[in-house]
Amino acid sequence: MNIIQKIFSPFYEILAPQHCEVCGKYIGDEYHRFTFMCEKCSDRLPITDNNDFLRARLYDNFAKDEVSLSSVYSLFSLKQGFEYMPIIHSLKYFGRKDTGYELGLELGRKLYKHSMNDYNSIIPIPIHHARKRERGYNQSSLISNAISEVLDIPVDEKLLKRIRYTRTQTQLNALERQENVASVFQVDQKRIPNIKSGKFLLVDDVVTTGSTFNHCGIALLEAGAYRVDAAALASA
Repeated sequence: MNIIQKIFSPFYEILAPQHCEVCGKYIGDEYHRFTFMCEKCSDRLPITDNNDFLRARLYDNFAKDEVSLSSVYSLFSLKQGFEYMPIIHSLKYFGRKDTGYELGLELGRKLYKHSMNDYNSIIPIPIHHARKRERGYNQSSLISNAISEVLDIPVDEKLLKRIRYTRTQTQLNALERQENVASVFQVDQKRIPNIKSGKFLLVDDVVTTGSTFNHCGIALLEAGAYRVDAAALASA
């Protein structure tokens, strides 16, 4: 805790007492690994050690020649620990930017451990400007910036853009997810020389069917990228 946090901590506790996002336990200003989660819940975070199932999932949803990603990683599994969904919701809908940053650092360390650190740039999955205006930020950018600190790779938020507003993927089945994001992502034509023969890491908060990642990867490969990988905080 820095000096400013120490000075204002009593006021923060009165206005917004700190509780674990998972179990609701009061954690106050005691030491804990994450600012949003108690030690017991952080110790039980369902880390995904083997991510082969995520790439296999792409082949369940796309023809072999339509799969654009060489590797897909997630930090933890919501299927093994659905009670951890509130930390994703707090990041995505309730302004808890620290959640994206702190878990992004953890994801960056995992990627480094698996030698996923040789990229031209890290690309956050873009959100439509209308949604960014509603939310105030892109949660994928927060995660990407944290990964960038660990891997020392620049973040590029302008290489890829979302050209159409889409429904949230949350309540859609696998086919609907594919249709919802088809032809939604486009590379900046002026930046194509920056893409040629490059290697890129796509980043998002949650990966389910992999449709969003895969369509972004297709756009990059069609523009001349050599390799595209993807990483998310959670797999669902």
